[in-house]
Amino acid sequence: LQSSSSNTSSSSVRLAVAARIPRKRMDCTDPIQHTIQYFSFLDDRRRFTNLDALLTRLSPVGVVHLSCTESAEVHSQNPTKNQIKKAREVSNALQKLSAVIDSRTDILPQGQGVDVGETLLTSVERTLPKNISNTTTLSQQLESNLRYLLGADSSGDNDGDGDNDGDSGSGSRSRFQQYKNDTKLMDDMLAQQAIAFLLLSENITDGDGDGDGDGDGD
Repeated sequence: LQSSSSNTSSSSVRLAVAARIPRKRMDCTDPIQHTIQYFSFLDDRRRFTNLDALLTRLSPVGVVHLSCTESAEVHSQNPTKNQIKKAREVSNALQKLSAVIDSRTDILPQGQGVDVGETLLTSVERTLPKNISNTTTLSQQLESNLRYLLGADSSGDNDGDGDNDGDSGSGSRSRFQQYKNDTKLMDDMLAQQAIAFLLLSENITDGDGDGDGDGDGD
């Protein structure tokens, strides 16, 4: 969620969503189990109709990690009225968006019930981690993480068979190059933050089969 101060209209808000989606494997030797897709769009801040449609498209959905580019907390010991007001606005926005997502119990994975008083869909981070909120260094850090995850630094033995046949390594380099050639993503800092936030929240830090990347930006 982008802070209201960065939006051009009081009736709309800009959102970026990164999703880890199961991928149909070609065969048992195919190491890629998931695709990371991103979506960036404006939405109605009252009803979030575009996000609602996206949740239906991505169904079933497990945990939704939610945060904002500005903190919902006041970290200063002597905060100004403006700082308090801004933190309250962000907190209210996160609560409203969380309520919209949590109402979509129909998109929960099959067999996952709803317990009274328990929030199953959203996990709210009231303050975005510094390594993600710092836009000056984010792109470089994300590139480093994805270079490893996509296998671009591999010697070629990405299929796990012990043979340096180069085929999987070539595919890995191609996947990383696809990411590098995504000009929409390169110009969309909010989408980059969403991807980095997903990787951090889901503890995707090694080559566990999260290898493809794709995106839609509006």
